[in-house]
Amino acid sequence: MRELHDQAAAEARPVQTVGYGVVDGLVCVYDLVAVPLSNWRELSLSLVYIEEREHKFSLVEAMFQATTEGLVALAVIRDAGGVPSDFQIAALNDGAALVMQGTVEGLRERRLSEVCAEIQASQILPRFLSVFNRGGAGQFELECPLDDQKHLRVGITTMGDLVTVTLTDISGLKAQGKYFRLLFESNPVPMWVHNTDSLKFIAMNDAAMAHYGYSEEAIRAMRLPDIVPKEDDWDAEALIRDNPGATNGTNRLWRNVKADGSQIDVLASWCDVVFRDQPAQLVAIMDVTEKRKTEKRMSHMVRHDGLTGLPNRMLFHERLDEALARMRREREKLAIFYLDLDRFKHVNDALGHPAGDKLLAATANRLRSCVRDGDVVARFGGDEFAVLQLAIGGPQESNALARRIIAALSESSTQNH
Repeated sequence: MRELHDQAAAEARPVQTVGYGVVDGLVCVYDLVAVPLSNWRELSLSLVYIEEREHKFSLVEAMFQATTEGLVALAVIRDAGGVPSDFQIAALNDGAALVMQGTVEGLRERRLSEVCAEIQASQILPRFLSVFNRGGAGQFELECPLDDQKHLRVGITTMGDLVTVTLTDISGLKAQGKYFRLLFESNPVPMWVHNTDSLKFIAMNDAAMAHYGYSEEAIRAMRLPDIVPKEDDWDAEALIRDNPGATNGTNRLWRNVKADGSQIDVLASWCDVVFRDQPAQLVAIMDVTEKRKTEKRMSHMVRHDGLTGLPNRMLFHERLDEALARMRREREKLAIFYLDLDRFKHVNDALGHPAGDKLLAATANRLRSCVRDGDVVARFGGDEFAVLQLAIGGPQESNALARRIIAALSESSTQNH
């Protein structure tokens, strides 16, 4: 009203608006017109005309119809002894009428027992009476056989001889749970669900329990860091806690620990879910331990000599390139030795290739014994070898290594064949 008066006074003309008020649970609508008057004794006056419209609507009814949930108001019916025996439907909205497979007009003032019998939900009345006699509130779930197996969550609150009921369709949630169990519990891929906040395991499927070797009871008491090596557990927690925007991930390589203490390499994929009404992450893993071992073996074979285990020509040149870059950057000195075995072909021809292979392996061991840990000994193929001496102080160090190599290879070698 004050705003209407101020606007009329400021504009010096009549101003019209619409107002609302609640009287005895009914929403009333008013047309208001404010007409500014001349000031009297320094007071600003306005004449306000108010007319109530004939149309009114129930506030409760408006609230009832504003939600898609089923809402029902029930009045208790007592038997001759005053004991509650049934309920009468006092009010309901369209959502509740849909669940009860009727209309608002057709269901209003009917007994609850009659409606329950028609929709084959006879278990409702005893539960309502139990909550009413106990007082307070209650909640339960039920299935409606006649309505395509619809699942409902029923909430009930008592207020004297009145009962308010909410009917929430949870069929979609039930279906999601059914599909989740099918895809999760029976999935041959190891999977689990953990709480995003506490990192505590909520569920783990049979494939994961079999793969990791933990029992269901043990998993319930464990957290995600418990299956991560101690040196990596900070990374697992940081990945989740320090990346609130990272709601999913694909092919993240982790190390995990099985129940027997052995470590495995896994590729993990995950996504954020809500599981049992709590924030969670669904994780699926693929064990790549053997695959990574194979890759390491293949990588080693590509860069190493199969007979002696020494770096081959490829790895030697990689190490040489690195050393030359340090030499230019830090003025580091190095030495390169290239050597082969005299008359090695005669050994193969006279004693056979097995004896020649043993001689090459012995040569590799003798060269290793001559160098420091940081130096590189390589076999280029046949009887050709190379040595890369790193971080030397001057020619005297390379001369000393050359003398050690000559002395080591000059010693006689006895091969059994």
